[in-house]
Amino acid sequence: MVSIRWSLAAGVLALSLTGAARAQSDDFIAVCQQAGKPGDALQEKVCKCMNEKVKDDRPATIAVMRKVNDATAKGGEPDVTKMTADEVKALSTVMESMAACFQ
Repeated sequence: MVSIRWSLAAGVLALSLTGAARAQSDDFIAVCQQAGKPGDALQEKVCKCMNEKVKDDRPATIAVMRKVNDATAKGGEPDVTKMTADEVKALSTVMESMAACFQ
């Protein structure tokens, strides 16, 4: 009986983690596509490619992409000197994945 409960708990945990990963994937693509024009086929292709390449600390990566999008929407650029080390690392991850997707 106990092993059935643990199996059930493990199954529920696996499903919730899969759902969380899917949600992060959807968030990543949505935030990435905000940087371009709606319906831009190249932007969609690059965002999907980047989504596959970015594996580590997705919440931080998504947060830094939002920060870049906000700065760009205001006509500026993100101030890297005011970013934390984790934000700079996440920005570097974004830039590296973007470069890899254009090769």
